[in-house]
Amino acid sequence: MEVYAGSYKRLRIVNENEANFEKMFWQVKKPNERRTVMLKSLVNRKAAKEEFEIMRQLDHPNIVKVFESVEFSFQQCSYFGIAMEFMNLGDLRSFINMKNEQPPDERIWNEKDALVLVVQVLNGLRYLHQNEIIHRDLKPSNIFLGENNRLAIGDFGISDKLATTRMTKIIGTDDFLPPEAISSREEAENLTYARDMWSCGIVLYMIAYLKHPFVTKKRIRTMTQYKFPKCDDLISLCLKKNVDDRVANACLLAQDEYIGSLLYQLDSGISFVDMIFSGNFVEVVRLVNIKLEKDKKTLEEKNNSLQTKVKNLASDIRVKEFDLKNKEVSWKIQKSMYEENLQRMNRENESKKLENSINKDDILNDFNAKREQQSLLKLMDKIVLVATKENV
Repeated sequence: MEVYAGSYKRLRIVNENEANFEKMFWQVKKPNERRTVMLKSLVNRKAAKEEFEIMRQLDHPNIVKVFESVEFSFQQCSYFGIAMEFMNLGDLRSFINMKNEQPPDERIWNEKDALVLVVQVLNGLRYLHQNEIIHRDLKPSNIFLGENNRLAIGDFGISDKLATTRMTKIIGTDDFLPPEAISSREEAENLTYARDMWSCGIVLYMIAYLKHPFVTKKRIRTMTQYKFPKCDDLISLCLKKNVDDRVANACLLAQDEYIGSLLYQLDSGISFVDMIFSGNFVEVVRLVNIKLEKDKKTLEEKNNSLQTKVKNLASDIRVKEFDLKNKEVSWKIQKSMYEENLQRMNRENESKKLENSINKDDILNDFNAKREQQSLLKLMDKIVLVATKENV
């Protein structure tokens, strides 16, 4: 039996292992559309509406895109659903777990692979901070992956606008909370972006080294068998235990020449395959401009080729239209000739019928005349015979 959530047809539960009646993720689609979307469904309508209001204002390639809200009932519970883009490769936590399940000698992972994801986390978080939004729950399970290595930050359930944030209790996931929150067990009076930067440092570490940086609640750093220097520089800026020493927001990380060059390429639309990993920002800008100019020429050539094809197609259409018109005229002429021939044949048939009718009347008249003549001759023979007898 088909089950619907508003106008969406529900296909499957995405978080089946973690699903509960208060919060569910469905993969859904509208009956007349090919696109599938994610429907985050919450019983807490107030929290869901607040999350929707934040997300619908955001428009960035590294932020999960929201389409609309929908209200529906399921198993005697009323839900407020948020329809958002479906990131078909799952969340970052699942990706890290998948990498860890691979045998070490078969695991392919290097710093460039990590930086492709790292720079997108920074790009998305930079956009949030530029718009005065504190995520407050940045972690791998709230970061999603799609086609072509695209990464997007999602789940803004406890996010806040900086101007309105005055917290009285801790909200977030313990493994990703900053030391100042863990030690005091209460939020600072005014929440800052530094909260996100600590969580960001943990996420960046997990992307680079595929594990959490701390093994105990005392925050003892784990050891790694390899080093990613560029990632380590960013991680160290984020994981400062003293909030005053920690990088204040994601926008400041873009000031690093190496990271700035990667962010510049993202903003310029350079694909990850063509990305240049270099700390020489000026050289990167030069190479990016060459690449963009080349892409522009290629696009112009494709556009010219497309315009030529369109013109040829239009010319072919005109020729075919002309042929069709000629055929239509020819067909009309043939139809007219056929109708004239048919009328002529009908007239000839009528004429023949009339002639045949006249011939039949003449034959009958001749036959009757001959019969009358024969009868008259016989009568005269009888008269002569009678007269002859009387004379005798």
